[in-house]
Amino acid sequence: MVGFNILIVRAFEQEYPDNRLYPQLSDQEDQIVAAEPADGTNMMSFSGSYAVVWDLQGRVRTKLAETFGPTSGFVSDCRVGVSCENFTKDSAWVGAGPGAVIAAGAMAVSAAKGRGRRKGKIMVGHLRYEWITRIGASPGKHLSLGYVANGVPKAMEMYVNGGISVIMAQDLARRVAVSRLKENPGLPAEQRSFLEKLREAGPLRPTVRKWDYYEIPGGVMVRTAVKP
Repeated sequence: MVGFNILIVRAFEQEYPDNRLYPQLSDQEDQIVAAEPADGTNMMSFSGSYAVVWDLQGRVRTKLAETFGPTSGFVSDCRVGVSCENFTKDSAWVGAGPGAVIAAGAMAVSAAKGRGRRKGKIMVGHLRYEWITRIGASPGKHLSLGYVANGVPKAMEMYVNGGISVIMAQDLARRVAVSRLKENPGLPAEQRSFLEKLREAGPLRPTVRKWDYYEIPGGVMVRTAVKP
């Protein structure tokens, strides 16, 4: 099986299969990728200098993909995503192509949109809230979102501008809780109680050189079976 690493390079003029793993690019002038109904109207955007995906199995984490240059992001009622017009040469997911498993989209307004369209390609990706297992923040700058793909623990780490990582982590934790409670009325009592408390989560308290985390049980493993 091929592991899911969130980020993928896509071309604006190409049609992609409709699935849930990756966003569809938008044909709207003010959007990078297409919206879906579950995004809702409570949308927020952010910017950063990079996003990187890590394989966390074993003692040493392995870099799977990264952006290179300014990165734009969005937070909706069902997912968090990023887009970047620049990316490293070997950062494209190996499944990107006619046989790849691709996703249905999300909305993200980006200053890089015009330049990305002129170049014809852009790197995009999103994490749906049902996949997230851990949300972490460092003091002010870094945000980390954990998930599991094909049994392998992974994380997307972002450097966010404006010193808002703790605020973003709190907002995302609450959104994840609200989304899961809404979409899964039959949750076990213990998990429901945990999510109800997380819905009112207080801020993380990271210290210098030490992250703080929300642990979120019940995340759905991302499953892919695409060969390169």
